Amino acid sequence: MSTWCVINCLLWSFASALVLKSQIASCNNCCCLLSEIAGWLILRRNNSSACDSLKPPFKRLVKTKPELWGRATLLFLNSNCSKEEQQQKSYPDSAAHSSMLLERARNVMQEILAGEEIHSKGTLHARLYRHILSNYIRCEMPVFHMLDDMITRDRSVRLHFFEPRYRSLIWDLMEPFPNDFRAGRIPNAENGISDPPKFLFAHRSPLTPGVVACIVHILHCNINPNGTATLEVVPVEHVRIEMIFEKEDRSDHLHFAKVMIMQEDEQDLIEILDIQKKYPSLSLI
Repeated sequence: MSTWCVINCLLWSFASALVLKSQIASCNNCCCLLSEIAGWLILRRNNSSACDSLKPPFKRLVKTKPELWGRATLLFLNSNCSKEEQQQKSYPDSAAHSSMLLERARNVMQEILAGEEIHSKGTLHARLYRHILSNYIRCEMPVFHMLDDMITRDRSVRLHFFEPRYRSLIWDLMEPFPNDFRAGRIPNAENGISDPPKFLFAHRSPLTPGVVACIVHILHCNINPNGTATLEVVPVEHVRIEMIFEKEDRSDHLHFAKVMIMQEDEQDLIEILDIQKKYPSLSLI
């Protein structure tokens, strides 16, 4: 049993005893005060948001790992607010900024949950933690595998998809959007797409857990009548593959991966080492 559960039980027992005492004693000021305290303790026990035990450790994660959790929290905020409200900093650079960021994320998550018809279990910070972890730190996506020894963030890459499994990949990603986005229109915020379609570009071999790959956003694509496609993508995050698998309900042998986003300094080091490997005469470290 956790420490908080023990404290909760003790509070409940104490509150129950106080209620009983206030009921059998004379109605003097002391007993009225005891009843008020008892009522507050019972209310606190039943109020899940007041007993959000995940808030302190979540706050520590944002403060002590700003390049991972702070940045992920910032991405969550910028994906769920207007352009005018978006934060410009890449990640929190102070304790005060971390607290402000977490408070804003908490409020946004509260608004999201208020619109849900079916409410999931867990306290507010627990649900915020799960949402950020599964969408901005750990995620699952389809895989395109082709060797390329010079993949760096923000440097666009042109690709041609002709294999059946990759035809399925691009169609699945672009099918939810209007036709003109499959004919070269750019899926960005200016055209009403706040979250561009993305997939995993596995540019190293072998395709196994532990290998580094890259999440890419689609800048634009043209899908031909025969299903082949030409597209331009931009790498945005280096990740480490945790699991590679095929889905049982698919017959196209398209791979999917569960990945873990890496910290900013790790991503920088990977790119530096790749450049040094390709150009040994350079000294970048």
